Amino acid sequence: MKSKPKQTGKTPARRGGAREGAGRKPRDTPRESITVRLEPQDAAKLRDLCAAREVSQADWITDKIRRSRL
Repeated sequence: MKSKPKQTGKTPARRGGAREGAGRKPRDTPRESITVRLEPQDAAKLRDLCAAREVSQADWITDKIRRSRL
């Protein structure tokens, strides 16, 4: 069994916790989460469309909204 290193009291132990600067940087424009309910066959079609185009569902839907003429 390993023994714990002794702390001298001069500097605090730097173990555990988040590292400074680590993690994903925040977006310039935060995204909003929404829930959409689809019929199973429509959900499957959405997954297939996105997989075939190698895009996320969010990116595919965003593209369709931005291209709409409303």
